[in-house]
Amino acid sequence: MAKIRYLNVTEALNLDVSGGWSRHASSPATVTTAATSHITITADAGYILLETDQDVYILFSTGATDTIDSTKDLRLIGGTTEFFKIRIPRGLGETVYLHLKAVTATATVKLIEW
Repeated sequence: MAKIRYLNVTEALNLDVSGGWSRHASSPATVTTAATSHITITADAGYILLETDQDVYILFSTGATDTIDSTKDLRLIGGTTEFFKIRIPRGLGETVYLHLKAVTATATVKLIEW
């Protein structure tokens, strides 16, 4: 059976209402290929802006010990002057973690919460 999820007003109308703009305390972060790094996203942030100098895998979850699966998780292409605007999946729960893992080399990741 399909899982039914109700949207709040902001989600239903597809509004952008994030009030803050701040560099995350762990930015810039050094991410390696050896292990998954995790960053706790601030509770009032609606989006993150992410810039990376190397390719990285990302995963949002509610567990600090979750790990990246390179066959299933999203790969962001780094090394350009572009940044990624990513909506934080608040439907996961109260505490959301962003997990990062470098693809081939050590990556430096800059993160803005918005």
